[in-house]
This record gives sequence, structure tokens and C-alpha cells, in this order.
Amino acid sequence: MNPVGKKNRFMVIFIFFISIPCLFFILVEVGLRLAKIDTEFIKSKHLKVVTPIWAANDINFFATRGIYRDILDNNFPVQAANWMRYFEEAPYVGYRMKPDLNIRIFNTINKREVTKGHKVSIYSNSLGFRSPEIPLKKESGNYRIVFIGDSTTFGWGVNQDERFSELLQKRLNDEAKCNRFEIINLGIPGYTSLHALHSFTCFAIPYSPDLVICSFGANDSKPITKNGKKILKKSGRMERLRYFLLKFKTYQLLRKWMVKRVNPFDRLGKPGNIEKTEPVASIFEFTQNLQAIIEQARRHHTRVAFLSLCCPIDYWETMSKVARENDLPFIDGMNVLIRGVEPVSTGKRFPEMAAALRTLMGSRALSRIPMLYTTSDTCHPNAIGHRLLADEIYDRLFVSGGDF
Repeated sequence: MNPVGKKNRFMVIFIFFISIPCLFFILVEVGLRLAKIDTEFIKSKHLKVVTPIWAANDINFFATRGIYRDILDNNFPVQAANWMRYFEEAPYVGYRMKPDLNIRIFNTINKREVTKGHKVSIYSNSLGFRSPEIPLKKESGNYRIVFIGDSTTFGWGVNQDERFSELLQKRLNDEAKCNRFEIINLGIPGYTSLHALHSFTCFAIPYSPDLVICSFGANDSKPITKNGKKILKKSGRMERLRYFLLKFKTYQLLRKWMVKRVNPFDRLGKPGNIEKTEPVASIFEFTQNLQAIIEQARRHHTRVAFLSLCCPIDYWETMSKVARENDLPFIDGMNVLIRGVEPVSTGKRFPEMAAALRTLMGSRALSRIPMLYTTSDTCHPNAIGHRLLADEIYDRLFVSGGDF
């Protein structure tokens, strides 16, 4: 065959096997975008509610199954799951908030607040965290603190400026008579110590923090499938490729079809269904994750402190032990909230906020469950609880004679 013939044959092969499929893909992609076909949500047969695909993913199902089971058992209204539409899948950490949000949502862990229509403000930055937009490069003389945690660090149920991270930053800068303290909050509901390890490596270190405050343990014992845990522990090339493909509507639609066929939320409605799962982090793995964060922090000249909130006793004891063995500050957050009930309920501290809380919750409910003076559900701190925690963190870590 002469050179011209070979060239023509190559062109035909190129057009047939590459150009035409690419053109077809582009036309389908443009069509799906113009048609605005939903590729984010699927319907569950048993729950009768729409569920986001990110939550049905093998990696993330462990973080949301409890909420949907409560809806299925009529313990919570359907609105309890609405917040999930504002989150999405993300590399390294499984999921985080959609970027650049400015919304108001119900505090779904408190039925009284839902009934009364009480909402809180939620903002997210370009990275998908509930934190202000802060440049990566740190100015000389500035002191940066990164909070890594779960829903308590995220500030579930309180407004953005009511969280202990923002309150601490304001107090530090007021005391310093300048704005040299910067705080980045990387807390996300459902996160575990395994998420913390990835968050610290991928998102905290680039900010060159002077201090990282970790608050984990509440979700580490939650069950996850072995496959989901394997993916979460090690994000390989295939996982990075998947997140790249998620940018395309064509892939999203294909994924929706596949997830719909094996929707894990449908399994919640089947009696006697037993899944093969294991804890996201066993006590041994929890210890390893905390130790890995400490070692990475030391390599980057970052100090570490631990804050315990809503932890099962064995995880609380483990965090306390790791802190003690590494000579690090350990703050028992639940003890702070428990000790705060008496002075708040008797008007010794935050009397105006306590009065507003009685109007919202009712005196009878507060008398029956005193912990509602400092928490939304005996676990997650409310606005008063966040103030108590901010004061404790300040006193322990920053006042004269404190740990730092």
C-alpha cells in the first residue's frame, strides 16, 4: 500500500473510532446540561423520600443511614434529611459541603426547633467547608488555628458566628488588640478520625497552621462496609479518576442508574437485613489515626490539642491516653457542657440566652432534660454550649499559665 493510502486509512480509523464517539459524547453532554436532567438524587422504595446519590455511595452510607432509619421509624420528620442536598462527594474525604453556599436550614436534631421553624445560617467557602475564605499563604506574625472535627466542630444547630471556633477567634483578636489570629474550621458532620487524617494532610497542612485542634470519636464506631472502608483508607488512582469523571453529566447519569439498582437505603426497610460491616475505626485504628496526625503535625511544626465531645467511653479514654502519652492538651468537652448546666439554669451565666432558650424549648422540657441548657440533644452543643467551650479552650490553651 502506498503512503497516501496508508494515510487515508489512518484518517478513516481515526474518524470512525475516535472522532465520532467524541462528537457523540459532546452532543450527549451538552444535551443533558441543557435539559437540566437531575443526576443528584434517587428515590427509595421504602423511605418514600428522595435521597442524594453521594449519601448512597459505599464510602458515605455509614454517615447517613442512622438519619434515614430514624425517618423510617417515624422518630424524625422527612425534613431531617434535607440538609444532605447541600453536600456532595469529594476526593480524599468522601464528602463535604457544596462550595459557596449561603443558606438557612433547620436544626433537625431538635424537634422543638423544627416545629417552631427555627433555622440557622450556613455558609461554605470555595473548598466546601463551613469556614471563611482565607488565603493559603500566611502573613508574617499571624497565628493560624485549624479545627478538624465532626458535627460538633461543624457547629450543627447554631449559626456560623455562634460556633466556638469563631468565638475563640474573636476573643483572641480582642485580647491581642489586632487581627493576627486566623481560624479555619474544617469540621463536617459524620467525619471520623480517618477523615481527620485525610483532612489534615490535604486541607489543613497547606494553610501552615500553628495549632490544630482535633475533635473525633463520636462517629468512629459507626458501621461501614469493608469495601467503603478500603476506599476511604486509601484513595488511589481509580478513585481520583472517578472524581474527575463526576464533572460530566453523562457519567453522573450513568452512575445514577447504577446506584439506583443497588440503592442501600432500600435495604433499610427490609426486616432482618444484616449487612457485613465493621467500625470505620476500631480502637486500635483510632489510636493509629490520632498518632499519625500528631506525627505529621510535628513534621510541619504544628502543635496539636484534642477536644472530646459525644465520644463513647472507650474512644474518650483512648483520646485521653494518646494525649497524655504525647504530652498534649486534652479538653473533655462533655464535662464542660455538663458543668455548665447549673450556672446557666440558675442565671449565673448567660441569663438572657437562657431566657430565650426557655421561650423556645419550654421550661418543662428544660427541667426534664437539664442538658438542653447547653446542648441541642444532650450531645451537640447549642449556642450557650459553644460559648462555654470557647471559654474553656481559651483558658486552657491561651491564658497565662495555660498549655500553650
